[in-house]
Amino acid sequence: MKKFEKVLMCIFGFGIAAFLADCLFEFLVLDETSYLFFLGITKPLSYYFIISVFGIMAVLTTLWVRKRREAGLEPISKAYTLSFFLSFIPFVLVVFYCAAQGEFVFMGETMSYGFQAFLDHMVITVFAGLCVIVPIFPILAVWQILYLVHRKRNRKKAVS
Repeated sequence: MKKFEKVLMCIFGFGIAAFLADCLFEFLVLDETSYLFFLGITKPLSYYFIISVFGIMAVLTTLWVRKRREAGLEPISKAYTLSFFLSFIPFVLVVFYCAAQGEFVFMGETMSYGFQAFLDHMVITVFAGLCVIVPIFPILAVWQILYLVHRKRNRKKAVS
């Protein structure tokens, strides 16, 4: 691991530790479980946490690809390529789920039918459910972007 990677890992690790310490303090000591949770220091720490998680992903994948290249192996392994293709499965499943719903019902009242219902389900399911509450799609999107960047960078090195 290069020196700048160690420094980045320390910075990102501190971001994760600070956010988790703040959450534990607010949950256990202050007993703050209301909508006021993200007021104060927790809001900027949550942004720092998100950046830290994605930063650690970037540093670790770069390290793994470089280690493989230095060992004389193919930089992008078959498992990494397979994980890239498998990362599209949740999105495809959500599209099928949203397409299978004939109507969009919100709070017991039918709001829309057809294509508009499909779009409404996509917005509620994808953006509210799988991006905000459980951040599956942002993590998979970053994973896919990292794969494409590593693939392009290593193709350039293979050609020259």
